[in-house]
Amino acid sequence: MKSKIEMTAQESSLFNQLKKLSKQANQRILRLERYAETTEPFSVKQLADYLSSSKLDIWTKSGRVGSKKSMTILQMRATIKALNRFIKEETSTVKGAKAYTKKVSIQTGNNVSPSFASTVYIAKREWKWILEYLTESEFWDFARDCVKNGYDYNTYTEKLSGFHKDLEKMVNDSRLDEILREKLTKESIENILNDATIDDEIKQRIKDGEDINSVIDSIEVDEDAKQKLEYLYEYIQGVKV
Repeated sequence: MKSKIEMTAQESSLFNQLKKLSKQANQRILRLERYAETTEPFSVKQLADYLSSSKLDIWTKSGRVGSKKSMTILQMRATIKALNRFIKEETSTVKGAKAYTKKVSIQTGNNVSPSFASTVYIAKREWKWILEYLTESEFWDFARDCVKNGYDYNTYTEKLSGFHKDLEKMVNDSRLDEILREKLTKESIENILNDATIDDEIKQRIKDGEDINSVIDSIEVDEDAKQKLEYLYEYIQGVKV
């Protein structure tokens, strides 16, 4: 028999919040699947990919959000954040999905199915967003260079940053927690307080005596930017242009 997992008051509070959000998200997922007649439709795809990651691994085989008392505080916070983001998405509801399906139907001049509209939505989230910053020709030239030269993820994002200032910002935002975590972990307090790239609010918290680990845990990355960049990289590697 497995031993009972004892939780602190903070862990218990986060776990209860997680269970409440999971139930709400799972209800929406079921309704969306019935509407689109497919698994992981519309906004569900992004949520599923994120929660299936090795860092969290709480997406169930039945396609639902799970929960584990063995999750760390950081894992629960990350999951809660992802669920809140999903619930705020217009296409996390059948009403929003219907509106998007109607929009695609108008754009294509055809009465498209919810399943088709979902495919269009996911494709645009995964890679077609890049066409806001690059022409299609520029994108495919870049994609070919990535494959030909065997760019790793860091080289890919570095090269992508050079195309547009908004892409540079997206890359920086997607790595914000990684960059700051490294600096706060390795640098001395003096160097941190003198680093012009570190936010003044973070510096003030350190000056006020807050524990460095607490500051690190509170740093948030732009998950939407991060996932867009990761999806695009995976897409380029997958198509082998």
